Amino acid sequence: EEDGDWCYENSFLFADAEEAWVMETGGRSWWVAERVSKGRRRNISNGISIHRPDLLHSKLLETAKAEGWWDGAGDFDWKLVMLGGGRGGLVADDLEPDGREAAGKAWLEKMCKEEEGLRVDVPSTAKMLRDVKSGICMQGGFESVGSQISVLRAGGGRDVHWFTASPDPTTSGYKPFSFKGVREEEVDNDAARRLWLLHKELTSSGKKKVAKVLREKEETLLLSMGEGGASPELFDRCMQEEVEIVKEFTR
Repeated sequence: EEDGDWCYENSFLFADAEEAWVMETGGRSWWVAERVSKGRRRNISNGISIHRPDLLHSKLLETAKAEGWWDGAGDFDWKLVMLGGGRGGLVADDLEPDGREAAGKAWLEKMCKEEEGLRVDVPSTAKMLRDVKSGICMQGGFESVGSQISVLRAGGGRDVHWFTASPDPTTSGYKPFSFKGVREEEVDNDAARRLWLLHKELTSSGKKKVAKVLREKEETLLLSMGEGGASPELFDRCMQEEVEIVKEFTR
């Protein structure tokens, strides 16, 4: 709000084992939401992606017409309106996904079609989230941190959430955690802080060595877990083990 040249809209993905929604915001008040129907796949970045919302702010259409953002004819296209296309000047290509959003969409397509050895699973998703070239995994001035993969199971199965809980997914290992029945005092926050600070001390050479060791541990953990759940004790053990591994390469 203080810098008129800087605009940052937000997208949110809400999902459980039964359904998923994408919600996007614009300005201080406006929002829309799109239900991701069965059989579809969806990804988001920090850009506008919804065209035909299923839910929206009660005053949005009225305001869009009053402000001249939308002429009221035909379907309301949220992305077109938010990019100024309701006043003309945009072509179809301007509304297509680009950047990280386009890269994420391409990854999901390959995973669903099981191309290039990919599948809809934790290892393939981890590869996607470590894709530096496309910008999905950001490095430099803006960095990707706190990366997460969630496996949501229908029928009462225990969901498992894989967290790096540390900077840079290309170096960190994903560690499994389940929220069900967990009390706050069971989570070792001190280990998380230590791990974060240790990762920040790594040199470029150290990062490569740590990444190799942690990737091997990650693969072993995935094989040993199978379809099982995770416990706070397992997550904390993984955190402590990673702390010790990273320590070895910061000395």
